[in-house]
Amino acid sequence: MWLWYTDVGDNMSKYYFEIGTIMMKVMKKLLSTNQKKLQLQADKEGFSIRESFFIVELGDHDYMTFGQIEKSLDIDRKTLIALLNRLQKKKVIEKVASETDRRQQWIILTDKGERAREELLEQGQQLLAFGLKDLTVNEEKAVLKFFSKLLQTTVSAPELDEFE
Repeated sequence: MWLWYTDVGDNMSKYYFEIGTIMMKVMKKLLSTNQKKLQLQADKEGFSIRESFFIVELGDHDYMTFGQIEKSLDIDRKTLIALLNRLQKKKVIEKVASETDRRQQWIILTDKGERAREELLEQGQQLLAFGLKDLTVNEEKAVLKFFSKLLQTTVSAPELDEFE
């Protein structure tokens, strides 16, 4: 993972070290943001990055089951239960019994959760617009190609299908 700090010889881009340095700074910023929590008007306590991703993901569905969430977030059941309990305590989600099988619970966003999701989406759109501002179409394609290659090293082939 820390490969960009090594001597890579003449075969690599002349910006290899600079790109690696920026990637490290981005990762540190993400970890720092996760510790500080994303502050929203809808929730003064803030949300972790994982909570934020889940809120946005859940809003794309009418409801999600435990199994769907585990797969979507790629987390174990113990971590999932803790995440859901935190969000339920903040009144962002609600657990309701399935209409067809009372043993199964559906997880849905509350009105507060919907407002939080809208704010998270807006923050994401602003960040993306800022990052892509002043880039040419070819530069945007290069950014897309770069992130696609990064994904190929961290996810399995079936997961990549959604990006094609």
